Amino acid sequence: MPAEAESLHRMLLATIDDVRAVIIKSAFRFQRLRLLKMKSHNRQQCIATKTLDIYTPPANRLGVSNLKWEMEDLSFR
Repeated sequence: MPAEAESLHRMLLATIDDVRAVIIKSAFRFQRLRLLKMKSHNRQQCIATKTLDIYTPPANRLGVSNLKWEMEDLSFR
């Protein structure tokens, strides 16, 4: 799975012309993490794992470290 996530991550960054799109997608994922309490345990794990593998590395690289930290905190819960 980590190799798959890294591959997807590279592809996304290579095809996106506007960095704002990455920030917006990360913000949507952050909101989704906040609403995870209403989902089943398996679904929570799936979303949290994908967030850690795909969404937090670009947020860190783009300098949005507060968003990255909050997404990691919510994912680990």
